[in-house]
Amino acid sequence: MSALDKLALAEMQEAEEAREGFRVTDKGSADWCLRKIAAYRAEMAENQELVQAEIERLQQWLKAENEKAEQSIAYFSGLLEEWLRAEHERDERKRSVSLPHGRIRLKKQQPEYAYRDEEVLAFLKKSAPDLIQTVETYNKSNIKAFIKKHCEITPDGVPVMATTGEIMSGVKVTERGLRFEFQTEGK
Repeated sequence: MSALDKLALAEMQEAEEAREGFRVTDKGSADWCLRKIAAYRAEMAENQELVQAEIERLQQWLKAENEKAEQSIAYFSGLLEEWLRAEHERDERKRSVSLPHGRIRLKKQQPEYAYRDEEVLAFLKKSAPDLIQTVETYNKSNIKAFIKKHCEITPDGVPVMATTGEIMSGVKVTERGLRFEFQTEGK
């Protein structure tokens, strides 16, 4: 802030005290009001810069602290998962443990489906044309349901029609293991 702005602010403080009795009576008093407005605007801009610098500093601090916390969460989550998987190996039925501050569990995941679109479409045209959409695409949810209902899965993940023995090319079903999750009480 310049010396001129500081002088104007000092005058402003004096004017605040005499505000009730002040009136603009000529060009001089009108110009004085404009100087006061300019000084207040300069003060506002300086305040904004100060706050913005503080916000940026706080955001950097927040990011650094949260990164440390995320690393710690990942570390402790890994410890919990390792322990629960060892417990699960000892007792296949033990997939969940409730504790005073939350719950940890191994959750069964749905199989992952990998599609080769051209092969799936060729198969569907012959064996299940009602699953094909008019833009020559297919609904993967319907395919999953179709496979579950009408196919058997070979050890290498290939669906085979149960009634005809026909291989459904273009789809590979990969069974997935148990997924680890944890949940804390509150937030």
